[in-house]
Amino acid sequence: MSPSSATPFPPYQAYPPNSPPPINTLGAHPENLPYSGHTHAGSGQALVRSKRHWPLANVYFGFSGILGFKERWSLILFVVFGGALMAFCIARAEFFNVNRLLELMIPGEWYLYRSEPYKGLLMFHIYTSIFAGFWAVWQFIPAIRRNHVSLHRLNGYLTLILLIPSTVIGSVIARRAYGGAVAIQAAFYVQGILVTYSAIVGYWYVKKNTRKHRKWMLRSVVYLAASVTAKLIQLISRQIVSNVGSYYTIWTCPEVQFLQAVGHGVPDFASTYPACASDPNTSTFADQNSIHLLVHASMDETSVNRGSAVREVVAMSIFVAILIHALGVEIYIRSTENMNRFRRGFVLERTEDGDDEKPVNDL
Repeated sequence: MSPSSATPFPPYQAYPPNSPPPINTLGAHPENLPYSGHTHAGSGQALVRSKRHWPLANVYFGFSGILGFKERWSLILFVVFGGALMAFCIARAEFFNVNRLLELMIPGEWYLYRSEPYKGLLMFHIYTSIFAGFWAVWQFIPAIRRNHVSLHRLNGYLTLILLIPSTVIGSVIARRAYGGAVAIQAAFYVQGILVTYSAIVGYWYVKKNTRKHRKWMLRSVVYLAASVTAKLIQLISRQIVSNVGSYYTIWTCPEVQFLQAVGHGVPDFASTYPACASDPNTSTFADQNSIHLLVHASMDETSVNRGSAVREVVAMSIFVAILIHALGVEIYIRSTENMNRFRRGFVLERTEDGDDEKPVNDL
């Protein structure tokens, strides 16, 4: 065989069954390449056309390339969702001041957390979850993963050391969260299990299969970020509940008495809650724990009613947020599967880490 007739690739039949044909990039113009640094296979020409019609495209894709993103929408997704998680963590940093928790927390919630051991556990959860959420975002910048492996590993270990205990403690104090209703506890337990399980599986794969490691750690952080979406859902749903006007939640006398004592009560406590209006000198708060009240859920009334509106919607908000995030992360993982390629010479193949033969199709 003459040199001119030689091919740099073996015949297509030599590649594994169901794998895509090899991609010959020798002498190919960049516009005709089926693989691009920011797109999946077959979208190179569309990318070039988009740059011609979008003046800021060069800036966007240039910055995206600096950060190491390969898919065209990855930078936008990172800024929107990663930025939302970081902003949420920064905003919640004011909770570090334990003396401000009464005014920062939902009305009625501080009553259940003001005593030990829940007070200490709450502060531990606040500190660890905020730092874990903030640091976790940096784990998904590809340029750090590829060019600064030691930094990526160090930050990853620190994030896990904070994330897992924070989630476990968060599940423990869920017994008192927003009144401690069973549905609310279940919502926090489900989120905690998803975050912890995904993080543990991701850690298990860290040295065995980096692609599976990435997928499971991505799931873990996405489930963690469901708290941000839940807050947004609460803002909408609690107003809907208020407009409907027929929702109530159950409170105890000590809870409403506490709010009254700290100046967040109702103008006429005795007529509003006559069952709880006994003289504290003759009947302590603890004696009235068995007395339960129906409190109207409304954002347009007193602090007690606003706290009731939040209690009414918090479980639903968390479950809906988890569902949205679960669907979103699975769609993203599968839509970016084409980028999981292994370069062998001038050929790009979909293969597993450390395996040149099998196509990628793992979860």
